[in-house]
Amino acid sequence: MEDLFVSVYRTFFIYFFILIIMRVMGKREVAKLSIFDLVVFIMIAELAAVGIEDTDKQLLGIIIPITMVMLLQMLLSYISMKKENVRNLIDGEPSLIIQNGKINDAEMKKQRYDVNDLIMQLHEKQIKNVAEVEYAILEPSGKLTVFPKETSSGSGQNEQVRVIRSKQDDMLNMEIGDMMSLLKDSNTIKTEVRFKGLPLILVSDCKVKEENLQRINQNRFWLKNKLQEAGFKEIKDVYFASIDENGNLFVDGKDY
Repeated sequence: MEDLFVSVYRTFFIYFFILIIMRVMGKREVAKLSIFDLVVFIMIAELAAVGIEDTDKQLLGIIIPITMVMLLQMLLSYISMKKENVRNLIDGEPSLIIQNGKINDAEMKKQRYDVNDLIMQLHEKQIKNVAEVEYAILEPSGKLTVFPKETSSGSGQNEQVRVIRSKQDDMLNMEIGDMMSLLKDSNTIKTEVRFKGLPLILVSDCKVKEENLQRINQNRFWLKNKLQEAGFKEIKDVYFASIDENGNLFVDGKDY
């Protein structure tokens, strides 16, 4: 009975002590926690758990380490506010994942951030297609900040189709070299495919998504031809490709 009372007492004491510690360390939105904050919280949680479980250990032996962790966090937070290089070292720097509508696959690999993560976070922003994004920044917290492409009039997709058609009309009067150059500059081409639903990923990290090709009743030969129309000789040269319900094929080349 006495052991039960001690456990309840220690649990209540440590609970309110941790609440005070968290208030002293300042308010931070959980979704915006840095790696440093996460480490601090894990350490405090582990120390608190030891204090509750090990009733033979004096509470002072738990209070002192938790207080030291709090002071360390406050000290480094103060230094990081004054010194940008320290802040970048502790919290990390924002990473430009999409720039001028192009996926930065080198930065994605550096951050160990794959295409599935990108698509998922774009969907959370109500953005269906990578082709709709001008800039995307991966914040140190792991949150993705997205700046959509601006459209001057009407639907972005309709405008995209018009641009593609006008380029195709111009190609009639071009030499082959100029035609390939123009196609290379454009990362969206028109296809005859139609379906209902969200854009389908056809190529991810230079690998073909066979199941999605089957969903639109196409094969690798068709995909390779379309990629060649966009100026890419081989599938291995393409980091990402997707197709929307209107048949617009978005292609992003691999960074070498």
